[in-house]
Amino acid sequence: MKKKACLLGVLLAVLSMALEGCGFPPPLDFIPFPWGEAPAEAEADLLGDSLPGAEWGIFQVLYQPGPSVQAEKEAAQSALTVYVPARTPVFTTPDGEALSHETVAGGTFLRVEPGGGPLWFACEQGWLYGEDLYPAESGKPGEISLTSLMLEERFALLEEKLPQDAYWNHMGQELPEGVETPFSVTGEPCVHSLHWQDYCNQYNGSLLAFFPEYTHLCQCLGFACLLSDRLFGKESPYYLLPFGARVRPGDHLRLGEYEHSVIVREATDEGLRLAEANPEYEDCRISWDRFFTWEEWESLYGWDVEYAITRYPLYQGENGWTALPPLPVADSAAEG
Repeated sequence: MKKKACLLGVLLAVLSMALEGCGFPPPLDFIPFPWGEAPAEAEADLLGDSLPGAEWGIFQVLYQPGPSVQAEKEAAQSALTVYVPARTPVFTTPDGEALSHETVAGGTFLRVEPGGGPLWFACEQGWLYGEDLYPAESGKPGEISLTSLMLEERFALLEEKLPQDAYWNHMGQELPEGVETPFSVTGEPCVHSLHWQDYCNQYNGSLLAFFPEYTHLCQCLGFACLLSDRLFGKESPYYLLPFGARVRPGDHLRLGEYEHSVIVREATDEGLRLAEANPEYEDCRISWDRFFTWEEWESLYGWDVEYAITRYPLYQGENGWTALPPLPVADSAAEG
């Protein structure tokens, strides 16, 4: 066994040199093998920073992409022609609080380049917000915003990787506590009343600090956080929506009494379509199409929404953009 471990170490060292020679980032210090205990200090991001990395297997990660990989990939894509229907502000950086003194006039066609996920696009003057832009072909603007179009594409990719009615778990694999398995799916339910959380997938991502009552995120909450990070990017800031605010695709709704998390797949005048895991609270089944009219939602769950987490910057018209506190603010008013 020692000889095998030594040989494996030599092979990894050679692989490390080869990867660095090809321009890849340095390999991870720890590869989570299916035997033995994982070093506590190892924090391997099994996903990387882009959707194409989602197909990596649980034990097949050999290197960790740097933080700018996704931005570089998107920036390398060809520029897009978009239509700006109304005067829109220009930002100095892809940040809702970085307003410049410039604007783009309404009725303008211009070229933009991806680089800020589905929310932000670069132009000659600076950065534009994707919700204000509409893809244009042959001089005709589309009917939905560039942000909405990109989110639809990312939802489709995620649904392909995490199919409807599959189970978001790693049944049949005994893994050390804390190993994240965000893109593991099986055809076998992880019956919680029998196995508790032993075979449920874990994904902490960027929102673990938002839930200090948990040491890790799994089941519905882990799945919702995974979708949010994959849709908008791990580095995208998140804000609390005020009570009663309009929700949009990608928003994370957290129910209190029901202790359930869902992602808004679609919000129309008719109602809400949700993406979620574990809707039955028993087996981590994946669902992409549960629909509620607004009346049904309010009657069954609307009263129980503790808060909504959004990755969209909050716009206040001529007053610019503003961010709500990143953590819930307790109501200190006395009862009675």
